Amino acid sequence: MKWYQERFVSHRDWILDHLELLDLSAQEAVLVLVIDFNNEKRIPVTMESLAAKTKMKKEEVDEAVSLLCARKYLEIKVSRSGVVWSLDGLFEADTAKE
Repeated sequence: MKWYQERFVSHRDWILDHLELLDLSAQEAVLVLVIDFNNEKRIPVTMESLAAKTKMKKEEVDEAVSLLCARKYLEIKVSRSGVVWSLDGLFEADTAKE
């Protein structure tokens, strides 16, 4: 099991503590925090739910999600149980290792 998958690790605390190293825009940071919250609480993540929660336009959410995917911080996969929004790449990035 990887360090960030341990039950005692608070992802949001870690993200906020390393925010300056992750080089996220304010919109990207809010999206990452909302995605992590939804994942923890097992709330389905959709583009529409992210736009509603963050009060961002769908186009802004789409652009920010695309940038997070391009940086490999976010991976969106389809599984038997539905769509999985994984932030594992955020915790495995070079900045995470430092």
